[in-house]
Amino acid sequence: MPFTNNTTRGTVVYSPPTWECKILANDGSSLSSATLATQSELSIPIGGFERVFGVYTLWYDSDNTNELSYRIANFDNQDTPVVVATTIATQSIASSAEITSGATPSAAGLESTGTFSTDGNGETVGVDVGADTSALWLQVHFNAISTAATKGNIVFQAANITGTASGTHLLAGSYVEYKKW
Repeated sequence: MPFTNNTTRGTVVYSPPTWECKILANDGSSLSSATLATQSELSIPIGGFERVFGVYTLWYDSDNTNELSYRIANFDNQDTPVVVATTIATQSIASSAEITSGATPSAAGLESTGTFSTDGNGETVGVDVGADTSALWLQVHFNAISTAATKGNIVFQAANITGTASGTHLLAGSYVEYKKW
């Protein structure tokens, strides 16, 4: 955490950390499985007793048969859950249909949900948009607090809900903005 040390007065002033950003450079491979897969380009290292908060802003496509599911978790470098207490809270908002008229989307055009987990595994959330479209948007606000000295990675995992075929992809330009301390 950045800080300023005033040696004359003997005080320390902490300043807020700066925003970091990671961007998905290319369209992701087809999410053709119902098994969640780590999107490594969007992973955030977390140290022992660190906090991370931020926002995943994701664009994706769907064919209305293979909807998106996701979770945010704390994993080690072998893509397995860190066996320490990590509190992860999320608040998600997703577009569920393209709005083509009017300035204000209807309530039927949005989905929202929140999750809370204390074991580092996170909670899996499914987003069913109910339409064939390639202009879908998901924003996931998150807060993760590591309550042990073990290091890990805050990961965004994605899959399609049915796992029966391809048809769901994370698209280039999806990104995560975060601060940690």
